[in-house]
Amino acid sequence: MEDKYSEITYEQYTSLFGLNNPEKKDLHKAALEKAWDTRNFEIDKFWQRSAYFWGFIALIFGGYIAIVTEKSGILSKKMYLDFYLILLGIIFSVAWLLVICGSKRWQENWEKHIEYLEDEITGPLYKTIYHKGNYYYSVSGINQILVCIVILIWGILLIQYIYTNCSIINDIFEYIYDNFKVILLLWLPFIGTIICIVVMLVFGQSFKGNSGAFFVKKKMN
Repeated sequence: MEDKYSEITYEQYTSLFGLNNPEKKDLHKAALEKAWDTRNFEIDKFWQRSAYFWGFIALIFGGYIAIVTEKSGILSKKMYLDFYLILLGIIFSVAWLLVICGSKRWQENWEKHIEYLEDEITGPLYKTIYHKGNYYYSVSGINQILVCIVILIWGILLIQYIYTNCSIINDIFEYIYDNFKVILLLWLPFIGTIICIVVMLVFGQSFKGNSGAFFVKKKMN
């Protein structure tokens, strides 16, 4: 059964955690410490999960390479193991993308708590950024883009498998290949690489602003 949540105002939030209430100072401090600890825990788990998925995807890709180079023998291809590994790679890659989105969501949750709780204890420390340069990059954002690239690669391998093993679709791909050979082999990979780099440069940014100054995030009332 799905849990139900009721939206609260900023004033109700301050009342729940004892903000601006000297009698609940201990509650306020404990909440801030817990928010920091859980936020750091989520970051640690984010990288542990990433290492977990990187490891599995590397093993799957290694198995796929072993099969297509016939190091595992022709029997593996007759059993469609290369096809199954492609599907498994897609499943793990999509699962990895969803896990990243979930981890990022919970990290943002605890960071928002820190933003609300910190002012009376440490001042707006977490919300205050000394910015040097044009922008910062988001580590999780770039990781998310890399996962999308991995999914794209698995998709290309799947298309290649269908092209190689399905005669009807083979004829369609062969027609496209013969008529657009230069575009398919040169321009599409080149343009795709540029797009991937641009996406990481633009959507991987986490902060923009003038250099050499502090920026404070304003509270949302």
